[in-house]
Amino acid sequence: MRPITILLILWLILLSLPLALSDASSVEVRIQQSNGQPSVKEFLIIVSRNGFNGSRDLQVVVEQGDIIRLKFMYGDDDLQIDNPHRIEIPEYGIVVRLNRDSKSGEVELTANKPGAFKIRCTLRCRGHENLQEGLLEVRPSSQAVKHVRLSPWMVPSQSGYLIGAVASLENGEPAEGVLIEFLVETSFGMVSLGSATTDHSGNASLLYKPPSAGRYIIHVVAGGGDLTQSNVTLALVSSKGFSPLELPQTNVVSQNYWPDPRLVSAPIEANTVLIVLVSSVVMTAWGIILYTVGTLSRIKSEARENGRAF
Repeated sequence: MRPITILLILWLILLSLPLALSDASSVEVRIQQSNGQPSVKEFLIIVSRNGFNGSRDLQVVVEQGDIIRLKFMYGDDDLQIDNPHRIEIPEYGIVVRLNRDSKSGEVELTANKPGAFKIRCTLRCRGHENLQEGLLEVRPSSQAVKHVRLSPWMVPSQSGYLIGAVASLENGEPAEGVLIEFLVETSFGMVSLGSATTDHSGNASLLYKPPSAGRYIIHVVAGGGDLTQSNVTLALVSSKGFSPLELPQTNVVSQNYWPDPRLVSAPIEANTVLIVLVSSVVMTAWGIILYTVGTLSRIKSEARENGRAF
């Protein structure tokens, strides 16, 4: 055999060694970045009766805030019958269906929830037991975020007012995955309108429907966990009221239902007339009661003096 042929064979053997020794549970990772946009981490996962990429304990490890793309491929083409799969990651709302007619599925998400989340098949397929221990591990961000800055905004619409805020880090970058709470000042005190989590641009918002015309003070609060609380306010002047929010009934005592304060959260200025009217009605009712009691007591006393039983 010629020396060149021997060298060529040895070179091919060396090239094949990394493939032969690789871990079956590993996944392909590619990072794409262009035009200053956030990078996208891609993972290729082959789903078959033998597991994810041929292993029962696949691990996909990313960092909180990463944008990831999961590509699932059907890997049971060697079977004579179809072996459909339904892959789910419930915490991230991921459902991917694979079979012979639909051999691939792709999802893209932002890993904003730290923790370990199961990747599993929810169909009773062949090899079902090998497709239950996949794991998406989202590790907390290595950036020590302690404080965020809020920039509130408001946009009127036909159905109410869209209220929001943009959260940014100290270096000016958007703060993703931060819980923002919205509250309104009312005569009942502070009432929560709801909360929202910031997206990849640091933005969070909700729709508020003032129950009547008036001036409202909206508080926008970010904080919790390791974050230092940030609080900004918005002054909302509404020229009209909107239909009540459809909210579940709260504060149930026996059969008496107390209204949710968010349904009647009129501003303090608008409640002044209402308070005066209610106070007048209450005082009038007590006056009638006291007058009636006094009259009955007087009649009873006169009856006793005349020696008659009342």
